[in-house]
Amino acid sequence: MRTRALAAFAALAAIVLVFIGSLPPAVRTQIDVAPPPGKRRSGMPGAPPRGSTDEVFPPTPPDFSWIMTTMGYIFFIAIASGVIFGVFLWFSRRYRKRKLEEADLDEAALLTDLITAEDPMEVEDVALARTALADLSLSHEDRVIATWIELEDAASRRYGNRLATVTPSEWAQQRLIASGADSGAVEALLDLYYRARFRPGHVTTEADIAQASQALSRIEDSLDEAGAAHARGRR
Repeated sequence: MRTRALAAFAALAAIVLVFIGSLPPAVRTQIDVAPPPGKRRSGMPGAPPRGSTDEVFPPTPPDFSWIMTTMGYIFFIAIASGVIFGVFLWFSRRYRKRKLEEADLDEAALLTDLITAEDPMEVEDVALARTALADLSLSHEDRVIATWIELEDAASRRYGNRLATVTPSEWAQQRLIASGADSGAVEALLDLYYRARFRPGHVTTEADIAQASQALSRIEDSLDEAGAAHARGRR
């Protein structure tokens, strides 16, 4: 925040300098410093001859305004260069920070995948999802929604808090697939959940319930197969 404030102040200063530098040099007013006619004496340097009514003006002083103008341009160039450098430095630091954050997230995701591979979800973890789908006291929409939420809770119970960059739905989807669940079945059940919860006017039918049950059965079967293969690999 402090860097942004300094950059804004420098930009404002640069604008002011550009405005001042664009002004034309002030027009110098020549001042009549000749002595009054009654006090002129003949023989004074620059005095007109006797009887002359011409006024005498002092010589025009040299105009040094170009020096100030040049200094203004130099100062403006220095300020503009500093602003450009500051903006470049700010973006460079943000870019490096973002890359470090992405690297940390990739490392955390990889670590979570390794943990999931060593300790995959099992059929018992999704048992409550089957119970929610079979709950006839709920509407069709609520049965589908409750089924997926139970899968999200199962992933959280087994692996702890999710990464901040993923949603609960994405977290459950990733953990299920990493545990060996059928990816097509997971995506099909997730699609039914999205439609039931977020699509306005959508009505979940008996066919949707049947499709959700089939998808959940495929998830259970694939987790069972993956668990058996994992157990054999440890022998």
